Amino acid sequence: MEVILINYQAEFIEKFKELVSIDSYSFQERELADFLKAELVANGLRVIEDNTGEKIGGNTGNIIAELPGNDKLPEIVLSAHLDRVSPADNIEPVISGEYLISKGETILAVDDLVGVVTIILLLNSLQENQNEHGKIKVIFTVAEEQGLQGSRYLDPKYYKEADFALVLDGGGDVGQIITDSPYRAAIKAEITGKAAHAGAEPEAGINAIKVASRAINNLQLGRIDAETTANIALIEGGKALNIVPEKAVFSGEVRSQNLTKLKNVLNNIEKVLNEAATYYNGQANLEIRRLYNGYHIEHNNEFLNNLKISAEKIGLSFKTSKSGGGSDANHFNENGLLAFNLGCGIEAAHTKNEKIKLKNIVLIADFVKEIIFQ
Repeated sequence: MEVILINYQAEFIEKFKELVSIDSYSFQERELADFLKAELVANGLRVIEDNTGEKIGGNTGNIIAELPGNDKLPEIVLSAHLDRVSPADNIEPVISGEYLISKGETILAVDDLVGVVTIILLLNSLQENQNEHGKIKVIFTVAEEQGLQGSRYLDPKYYKEADFALVLDGGGDVGQIITDSPYRAAIKAEITGKAAHAGAEPEAGINAIKVASRAINNLQLGRIDAETTANIALIEGGKALNIVPEKAVFSGEVRSQNLTKLKNVLNNIEKVLNEAATYYNGQANLEIRRLYNGYHIEHNNEFLNNLKISAEKIGLSFKTSKSGGGSDANHFNENGLLAFNLGCGIEAAHTKNEKIKLKNIVLIADFVKEIIFQ
């Protein structure tokens, strides 16, 4: 197999700078999507856009493209997401020592432009070797940073015939494969008390914030066990300083590698909330939404073993890991497509210190190319 040479770094950085200059916040990926659609067509792929944008209130759907290949070889999905978190205005990527970093007070957006750029540049290199690989599906999703909404609404018909997917969105070292990802649920507690004048007759009121405080204080939050976490992230309530607050709302999430544990924590939250409401003679309602399902890939999986062979062939240290976060791989696996989230060397994602080592830019491309041609 042809080895990707060091000049791939320069090619990557040039394309990265071009794409990072195109704004692409969640639900606003239109301009970047149109640019990439043109690139995909130029690479000989058949390209469509689904109607996910309409379903989630965004201006863009998921981009699905197909490159013909040898039907006797595995069909592979290459996937990355188009959106990025803030602050992401006027990003200026620069080289600092062994890293690509953001020069200004912004993220770098290497999450997930490392995946997008790698896929585009690999497609450029595949054209001369069309008979040496299987069919390749490219899926660029939208609103991944908003609870994986793009992949949630992506119709599985677009990938149901693929053998496996490579999601280029992991933060670990290149050669690391995420084989376990948690189930995640969002909670929203709405508490109703009774309004009263805070100075004239406070005893006539039921303080909804006090109910919420009792409930939150009695919850186990943070790291519950090795597989499970819980977090209360938002709280609001009240109208004015002189009114006993009638309404309070708090929201949060629960994650666990174990579905039974997830359900147990959610049941406990509901129990604690109702106990607090009863204690103060208030009322409470808990809304629970499953954001995505977790997955576990057995270590004796045939395709995982092939990834190990590919990694070791090019000198990478292969390892599997559990993740506390989700990715589009969660929805792919849930819908029957074996999906691996690959470590891409992303560091300090979603912060102004976000960065990636220059050597990892080459390694992730080399790794994916080795997998495709194995």
